[in-house]
Amino acid sequence: MEVSSQKQTLWDEFKRKYNASPPYTYVRKNFEKCEDYTDVFLCHARVYVFAEKYDIAELRKLALCKLKQILQDFHVYDERIEDIVSLIRYSYNNDNTRDNEPGEDIDTLRRLVIHYVVCLYETIAKDDGFLVLVEEGGPFARDLVNMSLRRIA
Repeated sequence: MEVSSQKQTLWDEFKRKYNASPPYTYVRKNFEKCEDYTDVFLCHARVYVFAEKYDIAELRKLALCKLKQILQDFHVYDERIEDIVSLIRYSYNNDNTRDNEPGEDIDTLRRLVIHYVVCLYETIAKDDGFLVLVEEGGPFARDLVNMSLRRIA
């Protein structure tokens, strides 16, 4: 299978996963590179973390669903990659989500975010802020490598 078809398969999988009731609702798309979506991404991630902390399963699923919908419809301008980097940093902050040992399953928020990043890797990987994050290593770098293998294996 070619890498481009592996990429498409991964993107199709991203679009199918992380759904909850109610089904798809309207998401306002960004149309200009000046539209900062950092707070929008972090709002849903914070709801997820709250729901995880207090074990509110339905709210956790809904937060992931909403975040997935927004990411799916988000137009990634070069100037807006920093919005995604902020979401990655939040998701991989140990105060918000748990680290996992190698071989263990990763937190669902982290899985959604890393899945999205790998789907758009060619675009995101050109950003200096993203590269700084990768250079920091840790669970993010490990999860990035593991998910990236799905595009080339």
